[in-house]
Amino acid sequence: VHPDGTRQEFSTRLLGHANVQNICGAIAVAHHLGIPLSVLAPAVRQLESVPHRLQLIRQTGLTVIDDAYNSNPAGAKNALETLALCRGTRIVITPGLVELGEQELDFNRTLGEQAAACCHHLITVGESDRVDAIRSGAREAGLHRDNIHAAATVQQAMETARALSGNDKMVLLLNDLTDNYYEYEVVIDKKEIPTPKLEVNRRGGFVVDENMKTSIHNIWAGGDAVTGSATV
Repeated sequence: VHPDGTRQEFSTRLLGHANVQNICGAIAVAHHLGIPLSVLAPAVRQLESVPHRLQLIRQTGLTVIDDAYNSNPAGAKNALETLALCRGTRIVITPGLVELGEQELDFNRTLGEQAAACCHHLITVGESDRVDAIRSGAREAGLHRDNIHAAATVQQAMETARALSGNDKMVLLLNDLTDNYYEYEVVIDKKEIPTPKLEVNRRGGFVVDENMKTSIHNIWAGGDAVTGSATV
């Protein structure tokens, strides 16, 4: 409802409170500049999610919320809160959060606790201290050990999710790791599609040339993705 009394219903395919807040801000600015709400409504309805940012992907037998680019504690919490709003059998797949310094294990233990509060099944990817911390946090928060599963790769985790019993399965793919941790492939309806491999340095940053171009054609990178988080 606008202060002038104008009413308009909006709907969007985007997930998450942050997206709703951004949309509301954009609507307010556009309307202030003279664009009618009735014109803005279809534009909002047609918005597409950014790949790997709470991207909704419908597959055979389940629906995936692809948040593979989520790599920080605040973003992980928001993604889990979004999953908690979904009906059906809720499943979290994650390798954990990395490059968090001395607090990394604490953050991952908290991640496990938060996951336990919003999902029916937790599937961790890989074997590491951070994964142990996630599993420990989930158990301490009350998630039964039979509902905590382990997988060596994302592919195996997706197969585990498909095999679990339950109706209307919603799978949150939370975070992805670079080749420094494991090789990642996206699985869509059991067809494996290798993700192009970005060359990274020993610190985990992307290797670029003088024009900021990465090892993949038409892909550029800059900032802390190249220089590393220690410079921020």
